[in-house]
Amino acid sequence: PESRIAWIRDVLLLVNRDHAKHCDANTFPPPFAPDEFVQGPVHITDPALAKLAGGAVPLLISLAPSVPEDDASPAASGSRPASLSMPPAMAEALHLRAALTAAGTFPDHLPASPRTAFSAFTAAARAGHARSWRRLASDYESFGDMAHALSCVERGASLGDPACLHRLGIARLL
Repeated sequence: PESRIAWIRDVLLLVNRDHAKHCDANTFPPPFAPDEFVQGPVHITDPALAKLAGGAVPLLISLAPSVPEDDASPAASGSRPASLSMPPAMAEALHLRAALTAAGTFPDHLPASPRTAFSAFTAAARAGHARSWRRLASDYESFGDMAHALSCVERGASLGDPACLHRLGIARLL
């Protein structure tokens, strides 16, 4: 599974690069972060890349576990969520699936659903995927829940995620 997930990650990165080539040249930075995906349905211009993406997304769906939506928020249960037992590659697959679900990049395979994406990011973070903590922190910030956002950033920073470390440094600086 590790090599399959690495391949999927590479294909999705190529999809982002293909999209960035066709964005307005005056747009800087690109409209997405390197670990996030095109918002809304993606239009892939390269037929070979379209074929690769057509294989990568269904493979990701088959590899990544789905998460029930009623487990969406650690605050909902009233207690701190327990860690999930999942190999790191599966946690990354769940993170990738959540990112595609949040963005709606491939709506024929994964319809856009912020609630489902939030549940999957939560599960991936609890399974030890550090980048998922940054995404959760960002979501909590957009909800106006700064206490949970800070907690997520701190947990991601403790796992060594560069984006969480940067965000925590900026927060402490300010």
